[in-house]
Amino acid sequence: MKKKLGQVSRTKLEDIFISLLEVRGALHVDVRVYRRPVRGGDAVAGMEGVAVPLDLFPDLLRVLVDSQERLIQEGLLHTSGAEAPRYLRSDRRGRRVPLRVPVECCPWPVVDSRALRGETKDVSSGGAQLWLPECLPLLTRVEVFMQIEGADFKELAEVVGVGVRQTNGRYRHSLRWLELNTQAKATLSQVIPTS
Repeated sequence: MKKKLGQVSRTKLEDIFISLLEVRGALHVDVRVYRRPVRGGDAVAGMEGVAVPLDLFPDLLRVLVDSQERLIQEGLLHTSGAEAPRYLRSDRRGRRVPLRVPVECCPWPVVDSRALRGETKDVSSGGAQLWLPECLPLLTRVEVFMQIEGADFKELAEVVGVGVRQTNGRYRHSLRWLELNTQAKATLSQVIPTS
């Protein structure tokens, strides 16, 4: 199985292809240099490339974003007046606390009334990890609903990491809270130590 996800022009004669690839039964993101055909036909894969296991891909993205920010700070890379992306940062605000409670996620803005039901793994003041029955794309925004210590929690979050499907048929998702309202902060404070 091989599915092309995108490409970037490297030179006049080469492109970098990004593909989803199955290697020995496991999914990988393949980043490989291809030579453009001279007279029609398909691009030819070169030896230069790397296949990253899918569960490590979110970590690779975080490292790439951090590297981009460092290069911008050192004046070696310039963006067109815009700041470096704020998503997929490696820093995690606050201490992660194990928490296993039922959770519902609805795509935001709500297109339909379909909610994904799953379970949290842990929470922090910066986000949460949870298991869902479907794999959501990176940067998807969701409204998260759960009860913590008997109190309702409702907050908007963004998917910043996705893991491989587990044997129970659920996918691990890392979420980043987009903004914690007063009620959400109060609810989280019941399980997250302040010191």
